[in-house]
Amino acid sequence: MTQDRDLERLLGQWLGEGPTEVPDRVIDVIADRIGHQPQWPAWRFHWRPTTMTPSLRAAAAVAAVVLVAVGAIYLFWPSSGPNVGGPNPTASPSPAASPSPSASPSSISSVTFKPTLNLVAPAGWKGTDGDRNFFIEAPTASSEAGNSVGIMSGPFVRFNDPDCENKAPAAVGTSAAEVVATLAGDPRLAATSPQPATVGDLTGQMLDIQVASTWTGTCAWSGGKPAVLIVSATDTGPAFGTGGTGRDRYIFLDVGKSVVAINIGTPDGSTFEAFVAQAMPIVERIQFTP
Repeated sequence: MTQDRDLERLLGQWLGEGPTEVPDRVIDVIADRIGHQPQWPAWRFHWRPTTMTPSLRAAAAVAAVVLVAVGAIYLFWPSSGPNVGGPNPTASPSPAASPSPSASPSSISSVTFKPTLNLVAPAGWKGTDGDRNFFIEAPTASSEAGNSVGIMSGPFVRFNDPDCENKAPAAVGTSAAEVVATLAGDPRLAATSPQPATVGDLTGQMLDIQVASTWTGTCAWSGGKPAVLIVSATDTGPAFGTGGTGRDRYIFLDVGKSVVAINIGTPDGSTFEAFVAQAMPIVERIQFTP
């Protein structure tokens, strides 16, 4: 019998008359992977939950069953290779390999996010794709500190978010220059003077911001600390925001008929300079295709 027929038979057993319970070790592996999946910090990214239709729920359930079944077969089914000359010898433990100092960089591209982006980042960084948002996730130590790089496509509009005392975002507009002007002039923010910035083969404007010392408005996600929404993709979100002692660098670019915001942010301003120095070489290599 061929390997394909073997696989069909095994899947049939799992999905038909196979076990109705997943082994504990499979659940442990899945739970461990979920627990280590980086999450976008709630204080920096806000959105309205998406409603899942019954058909999508059914499709998700079928996909989950197939993934568990295939994963269980992969992890625990014995090898189909020949076993000539008796049982396999017990393998001796090998010394743990130390990380290579010259690890290959990662090539990251968007699929859902438009305009399409491509970049090269050091090993350990990865991308998370979305409709109007794309996140470049830092290695564990930095991401756990809440440091992040977020990208959002415009135009940017007003969003009177009740979680932020019905205050609209600081930046709106359909061009990079228009968005930067509204951001630089917002009294809720302390902003540097706009400076030219180069990202890939595009030239835009960038400025650093933080909540002004005179601003006292809060958001539900800011833990009682002063906070401000910065940009919103639609009038119901998603939106980028900042609060407390956080500091952010925003770069705005005109890409085709869209304006794109790149946010390099830290919830603790004391780590801002170090994270910007780490993230800017990655951001500057992003190539956008309208």
